[in-house]
Amino acid sequence: MTPEDAATDAHLREILASDEFKPPLSDRFWQHVVDFLKWILGALSGLSLGGTIVVAVIAAGLLLALVAVSWRLFGRSLTPSLLSNIGPEKVAPASAPTPSSLAERAQELAAAGKLREAARALHQALLLHLCARSGVPWRPTVSDWEWLTRLPPSRPLTEFTRQAERLAFGRDPDAHQFASCVHLYDQLVGER
Repeated sequence: MTPEDAATDAHLREILASDEFKPPLSDRFWQHVVDFLKWILGALSGLSLGGTIVVAVIAAGLLLALVAVSWRLFGRSLTPSLLSNIGPEKVAPASAPTPSSLAERAQELAAAGKLREAARALHQALLLHLCARSGVPWRPTVSDWEWLTRLPPSRPLTEFTRQAERLAFGRDPDAHQFASCVHLYDQLVGER
Protein backbone atom coordinates (compact mmCIF):
# COMPACT_ATOMS: atom_id res chain seq x y z
CA MET A 1 0.00 0.00 0.00
CA THR A 2 1.37 3.34 -1.04
CA PRO A 3 1.58 6.26 1.40
CA GLU A 4 -1.24 8.03 -0.49
CA ASP A 5 -3.48 4.96 -0.19
CA ALA A 6 -2.67 4.68 3.51
CA ALA A 7 -3.56 8.34 4.07
CA THR A 8 -6.82 7.92 2.12
CA ASP A 9 -7.62 4.75 4.04
CA ALA A 10 -6.96 6.50 7.39
CA HIS A 11 -9.09 9.48 6.33
CA LEU A 12 -11.99 7.24 5.28
CA ARG A 13 -11.80 5.27 8.53
CA GLU A 14 -11.88 8.57 10.43
CA ILE A 15 -14.98 9.68 8.49
CA LEU A 16 -16.76 6.36 9.04
CA ALA A 17 -15.96 6.50 12.77
CA SER A 18 -17.69 9.89 13.13
CA ASP A 19 -21.10 10.16 14.84
CA GLU A 20 -22.84 10.78 11.52
CA PHE A 21 -22.19 7.19 10.45
CA LYS A 22 -22.95 5.52 13.79
CA PRO A 23 -26.42 4.18 14.51
CA PRO A 24 -28.55 6.49 16.72
CA LEU A 25 -27.99 6.34 20.47
CA SER A 26 -31.37 4.67 21.06
CA ASP A 27 -30.48 1.87 18.62
CA ARG A 28 -27.12 1.38 20.32
CA PHE A 29 -28.80 1.33 23.74
CA TRP A 30 -31.25 -1.39 22.70
CA GLN A 31 -28.44 -3.35 21.07
CA HIS A 32 -26.58 -3.31 24.40
CA VAL A 33 -29.76 -4.43 26.20
CA VAL A 34 -30.18 -7.33 23.78
CA ASP A 35 -26.50 -8.28 24.14
CA PHE A 36 -26.82 -8.19 27.94
CA LEU A 37 -29.93 -10.40 27.84
CA LYS A 38 -28.15 -12.87 25.53
CA TRP A 39 -25.24 -12.95 27.99
CA ILE A 40 -27.60 -13.55 30.95
CA LEU A 41 -29.46 -16.31 29.10
CA GLY A 42 -26.17 -17.88 28.05
CA ALA A 43 -24.97 -17.84 31.66
CA LEU A 44 -28.28 -19.31 32.89
CA SER A 45 -28.24 -22.08 30.30
CA GLY A 46 -24.94 -23.26 31.74
CA LEU A 47 -26.35 -23.59 35.28
CA SER A 48 -27.39 -26.85 36.83
CA LEU A 49 -31.02 -27.47 37.83
CA GLY A 50 -30.33 -26.35 41.41
CA GLY A 51 -28.64 -23.13 40.25
CA THR A 52 -31.54 -22.36 37.92
CA ILE A 53 -34.03 -22.83 40.78
CA VAL A 54 -32.02 -20.52 43.06
CA VAL A 55 -31.86 -17.81 40.37
CA ALA A 56 -35.60 -18.20 39.70
CA VAL A 57 -36.42 -17.86 43.43
CA ILE A 58 -34.25 -14.73 43.72
CA ALA A 59 -35.85 -13.20 40.62
CA ALA A 60 -39.36 -14.00 41.91
CA GLY A 61 -38.48 -12.43 45.30
CA LEU A 62 -37.24 -9.27 43.62
CA LEU A 63 -40.37 -9.12 41.48
CA LEU A 64 -42.64 -9.53 44.52
CA ALA A 65 -40.71 -6.82 46.40
CA LEU A 66 -41.10 -4.47 43.44
CA VAL A 67 -44.84 -5.18 43.24
CA ALA A 68 -45.24 -4.63 47.01
CA VAL A 69 -43.41 -1.29 46.93
CA SER A 70 -45.40 -0.16 43.89
CA TRP A 71 -48.67 -1.16 45.52
CA ARG A 72 -47.77 0.67 48.72
CA LEU A 73 -46.81 3.87 46.87
CA PHE A 74 -49.96 3.67 44.77
CA GLY A 75 -52.04 3.28 47.93
CA ARG A 76 -50.40 6.31 49.50
CA SER A 77 -51.16 8.43 46.46
CA LEU A 78 -54.86 7.56 46.73
CA THR A 79 -55.15 8.19 50.47
CA PRO A 80 -56.53 11.67 51.10
CA SER A 81 -54.43 13.93 53.22
CA LEU A 82 -55.27 13.85 56.90
CA LEU A 83 -55.51 17.62 56.81
CA SER A 84 -58.37 17.52 54.31
CA ASN A 85 -60.68 16.12 57.00
CA ILE A 86 -59.92 18.97 59.37
CA GLY A 87 -61.62 22.32 58.97
CA PRO A 88 -59.48 25.25 57.82
CA GLU A 89 -59.87 26.91 61.21
CA LYS A 90 -57.97 24.01 62.81
CA VAL A 91 -55.24 23.94 60.17
CA ALA A 92 -54.43 27.64 60.00
CA PRO A 93 -51.89 28.76 62.56
CA ALA A 94 -52.98 31.27 65.16
CA SER A 95 -50.72 33.90 63.60
CA ALA A 96 -52.28 33.60 60.13
CA PRO A 97 -53.15 37.01 58.76
CA THR A 98 -56.79 37.98 58.42
CA PRO A 99 -58.19 39.99 55.52
CA SER A 100 -58.71 43.03 57.75
CA SER A 101 -55.17 42.86 59.19
CA LEU A 102 -53.74 42.58 55.68
CA ALA A 103 -55.84 45.53 54.48
CA GLU A 104 -54.59 47.61 57.43
CA ARG A 105 -51.03 46.53 56.66
CA ALA A 106 -51.53 47.59 53.04
CA GLN A 107 -52.58 51.08 54.20
CA GLU A 108 -49.53 51.29 56.48
CA LEU A 109 -47.22 50.25 53.65
CA ALA A 110 -48.80 52.76 51.28
CA ALA A 111 -48.41 55.53 53.87
CA ALA A 112 -44.72 54.57 54.14
CA GLY A 113 -44.37 54.85 50.35
CA LYS A 114 -43.99 51.10 49.80
CA LEU A 115 -46.68 50.89 47.13
CA ARG A 116 -45.57 47.60 45.59
CA GLU A 117 -45.75 45.78 48.93
CA ALA A 118 -49.02 47.59 49.71
CA ALA A 119 -50.56 46.32 46.48
CA ARG A 120 -49.52 42.73 47.25
CA ALA A 121 -50.91 42.93 50.80
CA LEU A 122 -54.19 44.45 49.59
CA HIS A 123 -54.51 41.78 46.90
CA GLN A 124 -53.93 39.00 49.41
CA ALA A 125 -56.47 40.59 51.76
CA LEU A 126 -59.06 40.61 48.99
CA LEU A 127 -58.36 37.01 47.99
CA LEU A 128 -58.57 35.82 51.60
CA HIS A 129 -61.86 37.68 52.06
CA LEU A 130 -63.38 36.31 48.83
CA CYS A 131 -62.23 32.77 49.68
CA ALA A 132 -63.90 32.98 53.09
CA ARG A 133 -67.08 34.44 51.57
CA SER A 134 -67.24 31.82 48.79
CA GLY A 135 -66.21 28.83 50.90
CA VAL A 136 -63.15 28.22 48.76
CA PRO A 137 -60.18 26.86 50.74
CA TRP A 138 -57.22 29.23 50.85
CA ARG A 139 -54.09 27.97 49.12
CA PRO A 140 -51.07 30.29 49.42
CA THR A 141 -49.35 28.59 46.48
CA VAL A 142 -52.06 29.54 43.96
CA SER A 143 -51.13 32.49 41.75
CA ASP A 144 -53.24 35.63 41.62
CA TRP A 145 -54.51 34.85 38.13
CA GLU A 146 -55.37 31.25 39.06
CA TRP A 147 -57.71 32.60 41.73
CA LEU A 148 -59.85 34.06 38.97
CA THR A 149 -60.73 30.52 37.89
CA ARG A 150 -61.33 29.28 41.45
CA LEU A 151 -63.46 32.15 42.73
CA PRO A 152 -66.87 33.11 41.35
CA PRO A 153 -66.47 35.11 38.12
CA SER A 154 -66.30 38.86 38.61
CA ARG A 155 -65.22 41.68 36.31
CA PRO A 156 -64.23 43.90 39.23
CA LEU A 157 -62.00 41.10 40.56
CA THR A 158 -60.34 40.75 37.17
CA GLU A 159 -59.81 44.50 36.98
CA PHE A 160 -58.53 44.61 40.56
CA THR A 161 -56.06 41.80 39.81
CA ARG A 162 -54.88 43.59 36.67
CA GLN A 163 -54.37 46.90 38.51
CA ALA A 164 -52.75 45.32 41.59
CA GLU A 165 -50.34 43.33 39.40
CA ARG A 166 -49.48 46.45 37.41
CA LEU A 167 -48.89 48.37 40.64
CA ALA A 168 -46.86 45.59 42.27
CA PHE A 169 -44.75 44.63 39.27
CA GLY A 170 -45.04 47.47 36.78
CA ARG A 171 -42.99 50.61 36.35
CA ASP A 172 -43.23 53.63 38.61
CA PRO A 173 -46.07 52.81 41.01
CA ASP A 174 -47.91 55.86 42.30
CA ALA A 175 -50.46 56.70 44.97
CA HIS A 176 -53.20 57.22 42.36
CA GLN A 177 -52.87 53.59 41.21
CA PHE A 178 -53.05 52.41 44.83
CA ALA A 179 -56.14 54.56 45.44
CA SER A 180 -57.76 52.94 42.40
CA CYS A 181 -56.99 49.50 43.85
CA VAL A 182 -58.46 50.53 47.21
CA HIS A 183 -61.62 51.73 45.45
CA LEU A 184 -62.01 48.37 43.68
CA TYR A 185 -61.25 46.56 46.94
CA ASP A 186 -64.03 48.51 48.65
CA GLN A 187 -66.44 47.59 45.83
CA LEU A 188 -65.58 43.90 46.05
CA VAL A 189 -65.52 43.62 49.83
CA GLY A 190 -68.33 46.06 50.56
CA GLU A 191 -66.83 47.17 53.85
CA ARG A 192 -64.18 49.47 55.35
